Formats: sequence, structure tokens, C-alpha cells
Amino acid sequence: AEYMGEIPSAHAKEVTAVAATNNGRRIVSGGGEGHVKIWDITNPNKQSPFFPVFEGTMKEHQGRVTSIIVRKDDKECISTSTDGSCIIWNLTTKTRSAMLQSNTLFYCVQYHPQLFQVITSGSDRKIGYWVATSGSNTPIREIDAAQAGNINGMDIAPNPVGTDGDESVMLNYSFVTCGGDKLVKLWLYNQAVVTHVGVGHSGDISKVRISPDQKYIVSVGMDGSVLRWKFPTNIDSIVDKLEAANISNNE
Repeated sequence: AEYMGEIPSAHAKEVTAVAATNNGRRIVSGGGEGHVKIWDITNPNKQSPFFPVFEGTMKEHQGRVTSIIVRKDDKECISTSTDGSCIIWNLTTKTRSAMLQSNTLFYCVQYHPQLFQVITSGSDRKIGYWVATSGSNTPIREIDAAQAGNINGMDIAPNPVGTDGDESVMLNYSFVTCGGDKLVKLWLYNQAVVTHVGVGHSGDISKVRISPDQKYIVSVGMDGSVLRWKFPTNIDSIVDKLEAANISNNE
């Protein structure tokens, strides 16, 4: 990798989260002081090495920012915090669009690929399903995700699973979680059930990602390991069987 530049003293405290827009033109950073900042990384001033151009700060979190996810159209992002809030930010106006609140330390959030919902998790070990367009203190669905530790990371597969093809039914997706129980869990979004569990880390798992081609899952742990897992090839048949049997977790 080639060094291109840096942002010195980007936050008053440590930088705790960062995400790039999908067009590659901006990054969004979060800090220990609770601020969310936007930076232009297109090098408009043609400097070498270049320094990203500061665009603005969004100040509403009262605790450390733990994660940031940018919507695929780059119009908004969501930041999670240890203050018990997830804030949906308008990246054009740099203002809050909505706030989700719960009695937990939020550590991770993901957009549903069709953008009408988001899922969250954190210190309460629950996965919350939320409507993405309005603020709320109550998720529309909540599932117990682990018996110990925090849920530190999650990711949603980009492509739907199952072979039903019925357009009247909401498309199903796989998503993955990880955390203090040292397990990588693969879930079905619609049913909220675990289909596969990965065992291999000896310590807490801090982050997990599904590859863009949906062939692998990569997890990183506090034990210093990076593990690559094969995405299950039988997931479509599992989805079809569950949907035919109308099996789901409706806690």
C-alpha cells in the first residue's frame, strides 16, 4: 500500500470508527468524544501528500461512537454509540434524520439491503430490527443472539438467498454476527434463526464481514487471529425448507 496522506488530530479523543462512502469520495469518522465528522478525500487542492478536507461535524452522541455504516446511495449514514443511541444522519445537510434508542451499549448496525429496515446489537446480546425511516425507542422485533458477552460486529450478505422467487414475499438475506461468546453465527433475516455456527476463535471476536461475492466470511479476534470461513453452499435449500415449513423465531 502507498502512503497518501493523513488527518492529524481528527478527533479530540481517539478515533473509534470510520467508514467510506461507496463512491470513494468521502470518509465518515467517529470519535471517543461522540462526534461524527465528514471528510472529502478526493484531494481537491492537489496536495502531495494530501490532507482530506474537513466538511463538518455532527454532534449529538453523548458517548463513544462504536461503528458507522454508510447507506449504499451515500445519502445517509448511521452511527452507533455507547450512549444507547443509533443516529441516522443526512450526509447532505449534516443533520440528524432519526434516532433509535435502547437500554444497551450499541456496538454494530447494518442496513437491510432493500434499505427499509436496520438491525442493531450490542451489550444486551439482542438483535433489534428497526424501521429505518423513523426514530423509535422500541424495535419492531428483538431476538436473543448470544448467552454471553457482547455482540461486537455484524454484516449482511449483499445477495438474497433461497430459490422461491415469489415477488410478493420479502426477499430473504443471510447476516452474520460475532462477539464475546467466541462464535461466528450465520442467520436468516426473515426467520431470525441461526443456520450455521463457526467455532475457532479462542477470544472475543471483534469484527466480521461477508465477502462481496458471498463466498467467504472473515472474522477477526482479540486473540490476534484472522479466520476465513466458507459461506455455506447449501443455504438456498435450507431457506426453502424453512419457508415451506413456515419456521421462524418470533420472540
